[in-house]
Amino acid sequence: MNPAEDVLVAGADLADGMLVRPEGSLFVGDDADIARLTEPRRVTRLTRRADSGYSGGAVIEFIGEWPDGYQEVHRWAVTAYWIVRRDSIPHMPGRAATAGGLAGGTARARQAAS
Repeated sequence: MNPAEDVLVAGADLADGMLVRPEGSLFVGDDADIARLTEPRRVTRLTRRADSGYSGGAVIEFIGEWPDGYQEVHRWAVTAYWIVRRDSIPHMPGRAATAGGLAGGTARARQAAS
């Protein structure tokens, strides 16, 4: 993660169009899988729904689209964190702000997890 370009965002705060990579604790799979996981992908068709089987009682699901057109479904708890490119966050004025602008949703995710 490059703090000048990236910020950690809870799944509850993701939005369509963001460029994301899973936070390190989400890495699972063989070397080829991990290599693809470290590449940013654009969030498309994001949905959220209640699901007691996930931490925080809810799940996010989105289609991740890589620059080469490869697409993959991602399904994670709303409490999972993602590394997000600051310049892809639509509601971050100036896109040079800190994660403070996202704190409302992150706080909601923490409350849901407790």
